[in-house]
Amino acid sequence: FETTSLMVWGLLLRAAHMLLALAASLKHAWVWLIAVFGARATESNLAGLAKDMGKPPGHVAVAITELGFRAADVADVAAWCIGIGADAITVWDRDGTLLSQRDAFAAALGQACAKLFSTKPLINVVTSAHAPEGPGVRVLLAGGDGRSDVIHAARDLATTGAPAVTIDQFAASMGGSRADPDVMLRYGARDCLFGCLPWRLRLTEIMEVPGLYGGYPAFAAALRRFARCEQRFGR
Repeated sequence: FETTSLMVWGLLLRAAHMLLALAASLKHAWVWLIAVFGARATESNLAGLAKDMGKPPGHVAVAITELGFRAADVADVAAWCIGIGADAITVWDRDGTLLSQRDAFAAALGQACAKLFSTKPLINVVTSAHAPEGPGVRVLLAGGDGRSDVIHAARDLATTGAPAVTIDQFAASMGGSRADPDVMLRYGARDCLFGCLPWRLRLTEIMEVPGLYGGYPAFAAALRRFARCEQRFGR
């Protein structure tokens, strides 16, 4: 009897696993079909999306938690953020791949903007939150879990000799003068942040996007969800 029960439970677990895998595959296929046959990223579509949102985000974080992505696909997302009016974009990936490909990413972003906009915007791609502010849209490349940033910030503040450290002082030491992102688009199938910039996301709404394969329709859907959010900031 016990052997039979174990066999039945094993079959049920296998069936459940197969159903979950099938559901995930169908979701992936559905998102892919929408990306292929759905709305395209154009200057007018992005302007319409910004208008529909009412108050589009000024600072957008794009977190890539999947592996094996193409820098050009991430550059497209950054260009779309520029198209809705963002003047600051933080692009993060788990392994800091884009940090080591700064020039290639900047070139891909320039090409994406040239194709998308009638007038190419001025873009400043930096790899440090403390980089001097420059003209145009600021695109910050980041990676890793941010632990080294916390250590460096603590050391810098310890040398000031101040009797106490305020939250604003620590935030400025961690992330320069920029405020927290208004929204973070987290690209990836797993519901995990992988240590993505925890300090700089205190007031940030996190919107899940299945993957870069979702293209512009997935991007627009995530921002429309953000527009429906009521941010109470702990109240």
